[in-house]
Amino acid sequence: MDVWCDLHIVRNVGGDRVKTPEEIKKGLELHLSDPEVEPCENCPYHGSLLDGDCLSALVPDALAYIQQLEAEIDRVHEQAKRLEDDLR
Repeated sequence: MDVWCDLHIVRNVGGDRVKTPEEIKKGLELHLSDPEVEPCENCPYHGSLLDGDCLSALVPDALAYIQQLEAEIDRVHEQAKRLEDDLR
């Protein structure tokens, strides 16, 4: 299970260290670059799973990061609406 702390992901599985949004973006960029190149060695997720599959760890974190950003957008919109209502 992953736990969010501010904009950082704390991985509880296998004792992985904290993955930052920058690390998630770097992993995505590496894996989306030239498919002929083996990006895993430079990927922040390299070696994070026993089977060595970076994407198995990267994809859930990327989804969780997107969901967190969407929730933050919703919170900001709600705050803006409350402020707008208070000004009326």
